[in-house]
Amino acid sequence: MISRIPITELTYFSLFSYVTGHYSTENSEILQNARAIAYAIKNENYIATRKMWASEFVAKKLHEVMRSDFLWMDAFSSDAILVPVPRSSLTKQHTLWPSSEIAKKMENEGFGKAVQMIKRIKPVRKSSMCLPHERAKPIEHYDSLGFDKIPININVDKIILIDDVVTRGHTFMGAAWKIFEKFPKSKICCFAAVRAISQHHNFKKWFDPVKGKIEYRKAEEDCLRNP
Repeated sequence: MISRIPITELTYFSLFSYVTGHYSTENSEILQNARAIAYAIKNENYIATRKMWASEFVAKKLHEVMRSDFLWMDAFSSDAILVPVPRSSLTKQHTLWPSSEIAKKMENEGFGKAVQMIKRIKPVRKSSMCLPHERAKPIEHYDSLGFDKIPININVDKIILIDDVVTRGHTFMGAAWKIFEKFPKSKICCFAAVRAISQHHNFKKWFDPVKGKIEYRKAEEDCLRNP
């Protein structure tokens, strides 16, 4: 159990968005396309229309944003450590791990070095299968994570947590607390390929790069994401 909350706010970046749950028929084709992209990324599928795997598509689109947005250039650089966030189930070899694939493709594009620094040692409830009040809290994610073998002599001044989808940011916050234990002087931020949107009227378009904040609320023991 964590004795003191070390981080209460995280900067996060995200490229795509999609609407969870049911939605009206208004703009349904656009919403369905967004959901299809999100599904492909969550499952590391081959995107036939793009002729590449989902993780490669994410890295290529990130490169596209980097060419025109200085706010992103400061975060994504070759000296960053890219840490994939484990899935909700136990971390095992030779199993699907989309965030790890994204981190590897980001490394290929020159956005840092992919390092599997943390692993899931105790399963938690999967956010997409839970009602909002049933989702695992940041402290549960923190308690369920352990450290993997960390290469020696790596520069950990800048660490970017990598995930396929962000909902409210509970996983990111718990992972950041875990990493803070070993690297308290590191600058930690987050990248999620896709952000989940609960209300369809807040949806703009499937490719909608944003830089936002994840804030921990001590009283509620949860997080709020903006946007």
